[in-house]
Amino acid sequence: MSSASPYAELFQHLALGGLVVLPNARAARTLRSAFDRFKAEEAQRHLGPSAWEPARALSWQQFTTGLFNDLVLAGVEPRILLNEAQEHHLWRETIAAAQPDALTSTDSLADLAHSAWQLTSAYNATSRLSSTANTADTRTFAAWAADFAARCGKSQLLSLAQLDSALLTHLQNGSPHAPANLHLAAFDDPTPSQSALLEALQANGTQIAQHAFEHSVATQRASIITPTERDELFLAARWIRNYLEEHREQNKSIAVLVPSLDDDRAQIDLTFREVLAPELESIHADLSSAPWEFSTGAPLASLPLIQCILELARFAQAPFSLDRISALLLSPFLGAAGDRNLAAHFDAAVLRRSTLLRPELNLNAFLALADTKTNVALLPAWLRNFQLQVSRAGKLESTRSFAEWAEFVRSLTDAVNWPGERALNATEFEATRAWDSVLDLLSTLDFAGRRVSLTTFLESLDRQARTANFAGPSTHAPVQVMGIEDAAGSAFDAVLFLRATDANWPRSTKPDPLLSWHLQQQLNMPGASSAASTAHARSFTQHLLARSSTTLFFSAAEDANGHLRPSMLLSELEIPSIAPDDLVSTSPPH
Repeated sequence: MSSASPYAELFQHLALGGLVVLPNARAARTLRSAFDRFKAEEAQRHLGPSAWEPARALSWQQFTTGLFNDLVLAGVEPRILLNEAQEHHLWRETIAAAQPDALTSTDSLADLAHSAWQLTSAYNATSRLSSTANTADTRTFAAWAADFAARCGKSQLLSLAQLDSALLTHLQNGSPHAPANLHLAAFDDPTPSQSALLEALQANGTQIAQHAFEHSVATQRASIITPTERDELFLAARWIRNYLEEHREQNKSIAVLVPSLDDDRAQIDLTFREVLAPELESIHADLSSAPWEFSTGAPLASLPLIQCILELARFAQAPFSLDRISALLLSPFLGAAGDRNLAAHFDAAVLRRSTLLRPELNLNAFLALADTKTNVALLPAWLRNFQLQVSRAGKLESTRSFAEWAEFVRSLTDAVNWPGERALNATEFEATRAWDSVLDLLSTLDFAGRRVSLTTFLESLDRQARTANFAGPSTHAPVQVMGIEDAAGSAFDAVLFLRATDANWPRSTKPDPLLSWHLQQQLNMPGASSAASTAHARSFTQHLLARSSTTLFFSAAEDANGHLRPSMLLSELEIPSIAPDDLVSTSPPH
């Protein structure tokens, strides 16, 4: 990292052990990585030590949680700060008590309520919910919110959304001790609750410094329209390849921003393999050396080894179709390596040739199918171990604590030798740790003192695995592929904004359905109006331009649904349009 880095002014402060607070966890990680590269370069030039203290770069949530924990240790804060799983559980219980016969999924309603609660807390408007409720939905949510707040108060619990407000109250009452100095980086659009807390810190003597992370020189700004979306990806990939080759020794950073990353992830990965690293085109290739990585994660449950263990846990109590049993039999994540051939033979010779009135079996019926002189020798050993562990667990129809069910699931993974004997790559290893963290998180739901069925536990486990965002270990690749909002608070040498059409940017947003439209309009909440959404997108784009020396906006002329237009913000911000051949001279492959 050269001295021209937009982070350069913070490096000396961090080197002295100073604290820097950023708007989100990703921005904090980016600054810590930049600081480490800076110190490593210093060490190579013999200008600094070969070891150093990690940079104290924290997200806003990490910073405020630390202040809250200090209050707990000082004995002036008796409440427990709820984690995400606990808060969802409490909202779920609140809604179930109010609407036991609701037709909509209680989990879905809890997610909606949690989102509305976060929004009103960020805008210091929770006290106005009842007075502004003027529809059936807003009155219903106001009642839920009152009950949720009462449950928190009764049990000495604190919602994470209310953390800023709780710290503000403590400051107004003389605690906590305000830090002498606070360096904020890239806080472009603080929420009202953040602004109020920062003002209170200043009033209590904290000196607050703001850092903008702006590049001193803008070398290129351009909008490029390609014939198709496929051409768009190939053009962006070829530009990245040329840029990396041109700056081979300079540790340049490139952000690739995608409005709907889940939709484009597979195609981006395929295109980047073909253009940036053809040697990695095999689906079995280890991507740890690839020049790109997805810094925005995917659901933990989307990983094959996690899908496998979720299915195994379900099979302990429920009948499975033959296809689902076959998938478990052939999984590379279960049993010993020597079981592979046995499992394949059993699947082909026994399972697929069985004649059943209903093509599904529970665990005991499946094993009974194998208990013949002909079939028993073909059954993989892990299935017997699995059955033995299930039988040892006793009646699975009983109710137990979340922690007890978590240990039961862990016992199943040990019994079947999950995740297998082969050496795990870095992503798979981190996924097993993330799985353990999910089980630990679910164990914290015992704060409510409830005992639940295995079915309820597995529903909670499945939800948590689906909502847990897993990005894997960072390889610190020069090209970071991410969603748009994930770029907030970070600086890059180059930014490539893909799918920059008027349908994608500004984003189409809607008012929160559980909050009064008048309240949202009055406080200018996100989604309250198209003008507010456009203003936010314009501000975000301007900061993006300031924090990168090269910013390119790509869009296609048409997709499968018809003609497309580039974002209107590009003309408003006077971003010049150039032809694809003027950006990269070679034609895209077809």
